[in-house]
Amino acid sequence: MGKEFISAPKEMAHNYVHEIYRNYYKQIDAVMISFDVNIRFFTGANVSDAILLAMRSGWCYLFVDSRYYEEALKTAKQCKVILLTNRKKQLTELFKEHSVKELAIEADQITIKQFKKLKNDFPDINFIVDEFVSDTIRDIRAIKKNSEVEKIKKAQEISEEALNLIIKNDIAEGVTEIQLAVKYYEYITSLGAEKTSFDTIILFGENSSKPHGIPTNRRLKKSDNILIDCGAVFDGYCSDMTRNFVFGTPSEEYVNIYNIVLEAQKRALNAAKCHAKTNIIDSAAREYIKEHGFGDCFGHATGHGVGMEIHEFPSLSSSIENVLSPGMIVTVEPGIYLPEKFGIRIEDLIEITDDSANILSDFSKELNVL
Repeated sequence: MGKEFISAPKEMAHNYVHEIYRNYYKQIDAVMISFDVNIRFFTGANVSDAILLAMRSGWCYLFVDSRYYEEALKTAKQCKVILLTNRKKQLTELFKEHSVKELAIEADQITIKQFKKLKNDFPDINFIVDEFVSDTIRDIRAIKKNSEVEKIKKAQEISEEALNLIIKNDIAEGVTEIQLAVKYYEYITSLGAEKTSFDTIILFGENSSKPHGIPTNRRLKKSDNILIDCGAVFDGYCSDMTRNFVFGTPSEEYVNIYNIVLEAQKRALNAAKCHAKTNIIDSAAREYIKEHGFGDCFGHATGHGVGMEIHEFPSLSSSIENVLSPGMIVTVEPGIYLPEKFGIRIEDLIEITDDSANILSDFSKELNVL
């Protein structure tokens, strides 16, 4: 297992980084983390093109270039911030100082070209490239602390408030999908969000049959359905929710399919609890939709993890068997999509606890007729 970390106040690696060492099956001297989101998770610094080095001794170094140096000095926690001026020279000196011979890196965050350059620049280092480091970080990030849950809840509150403002102020005949997407961004940022969790999906009528359609200049007409999939980022953490509206009178077909999707989501929500298998949750929704003749119209997974990224571990998919654990936050979002007609998806964020699954959204799921 190797040595445990020793105390190194202020410069000590984040406690979570210890898990990489405690669980690793090889005698590694250091871990290099380069993925921006992981660096922010471990240090709190919102940087790009940076390098986080966690040493077996307990010391942790964050290398950032001049664009982020001043800000990182203020925001980075539990690491020593160093201005990156000459990567090869600075890292070589640090590897020598800490007697680094083996260095583990994130296998899923490096290209072949980047790896070749690392090997050329540091020929004396044995780089360990497998899935262990990435999988360990993935698993750590999947279990949210209370402070992380609160940030996601805040992001969700902001998103819902913005959606209410759109309904109150901006839904009108002739407005375009793009215009509403821009309004959503303006509202969430005015309410304290950093940005959207993803490119906001606002689709009218036949455009909503595309599960991840891109807003266009399509104008809203009477009796159009509206699909809105939206999320905000608060202090680095995402929210995600999908709701459906009808601008006028819904057709009988639309109401029927809406109720099928709503019941499918209820069944999946009932199945989503601590220790539940994710493929079983997916089946709870998928089988109900299939029973009603729309199995071919539901092509995506029933849900996914949400945190600092909008798509995180685990996946609520029919093809992957993961197990839900307390602290995970996932979406539940079945849908039915009829090409050239309309699509309906109903999505909520849920928090898995020891004895329940708490829905984090308050926005009504009744068929919203505007």
